[in-house]
Amino acid sequence: MTSIPKIIEAFCLDRFEDQVAAASTPAVLRKLIRNTDEFAVLQEQIFSGAINSTHIKASVAELLKSFEKGKPFRFQSALAAIAIAMENSFSEYSDEYLSSLSKVRVAELSIATRVAELAISLKSHSTWTPPHEIKGVLVGLTSGPKTIQFVELQEQESMSCDLTEVVYAQA
Repeated sequence: MTSIPKIIEAFCLDRFEDQVAAASTPAVLRKLIRNTDEFAVLQEQIFSGAINSTHIKASVAELLKSFEKGKPFRFQSALAAIAIAMENSFSEYSDEYLSSLSKVRVAELSIATRVAELAISLKSHSTWTPPHEIKGVLVGLTSGPKTIQFVELQEQESMSCDLTEVVYAQA
């Protein structure tokens, strides 16, 4: 997993999987993941631009290399964590990621798929106003548990990440 940022690797560790193994529904998994230190770091790195669409696409491709039809996919929590982080990201790429993951219809990715569907639903009901372009810089409003602040969002290249093709190509 050399091309995967360390924070995304953290979601692949058995220790993390043990923390969220009790989740039986997408809502419970979402809550458990959002309450981890790893998720706070992932979300911060996405908002700061330290992790961008290129990193996420490479990470997902690397994780899906271990996908085998008919066998439990051990990185579902990592895919779900990225989906949850994308819920708060209003970029074209985040929409593509969530849409692609939500369309995957294989049992091995069922909880990650349902988390993506939940993220899309929550994102569509958000009262957040999309960012405005000011002097070529994308500025958006983000809120955390205790603060609301303006942040500059790094310009990200638009990349297609069709998970459906990747998963079915692996099957």
